[in-house]
Amino acid sequence: MPRARRSRFLQSALFLFQVPCTESYVEASFDCSHSQSDVDQLLKGYSDSHRREGRQKDRMLLSLRGNRSSFIETGTNHAKTLMSVLSAEQFDHVFSVEYSPMLHRLASRTVLQHAETLPRYKQPNQRVHLYLGDSGKVITTMLSDAAATSNGPAGAVCWLDAHYSHKDTAGNDQKEPPLMLELRAVLTDQFWREHVVIIDDLRMWTGRPTNDHQIYPRPSRVHQETCNLWKDARFRVSNDAMIIWPSAAAKGNQYGATVRR
Repeated sequence: MPRARRSRFLQSALFLFQVPCTESYVEASFDCSHSQSDVDQLLKGYSDSHRREGRQKDRMLLSLRGNRSSFIETGTNHAKTLMSVLSAEQFDHVFSVEYSPMLHRLASRTVLQHAETLPRYKQPNQRVHLYLGDSGKVITTMLSDAAATSNGPAGAVCWLDAHYSHKDTAGNDQKEPPLMLELRAVLTDQFWREHVVIIDDLRMWTGRPTNDHQIYPRPSRVHQETCNLWKDARFRVSNDAMIIWPSAAAKGNQYGATVRR
């Protein structure tokens, strides 16, 4: 689609904002008033060339914290994200689940040793919670455990990033990543208005088999599933991720949470 025509389309669809972009990079916001075709058209340009550096991801995660006391991650992998989150010492409790027994064992040792060096996590076994299992099933337990450890609103930053990615990770026996199961668990959680969801690796959401033979759902499917359960959901695409939060959340910043100073 020519640039001028694409610009007119985005304006007519009333997307909340748009930044100058190439065909392989898009950043935009939308909500449940937009159709599946709107979402597909908006994100048509995403490709594997659109990645973001780790520091950008870390800043994005921390900017979403607000008054949410827990960080929930699916797909521990080599614990790079988890280590960064711990180092920032912004969350009271962190939760992460890994499907691969080997990676879970390695991450557990590395993460707990690192946590012991941080003032906020001097007793890591009480604040750092690592799980082994299928994230699509375990995430309900993680949400429940996060609520049990919260002293205030049981909100969590939910980073959904579980999928098979290379030879030493698990999940290559799954036709589809557990994303939709994870998403439904968060959307139907009793404290859903307090949560914010970030789904990573948007460039891979093509609805077609990838090199690892998994089929990642199209963004429009995620949009539809979310809007079926969160009628007032808002979406933002940024740094190769989709951020989802309910507009009816507690008043505060744009993601429905008061920022702690």
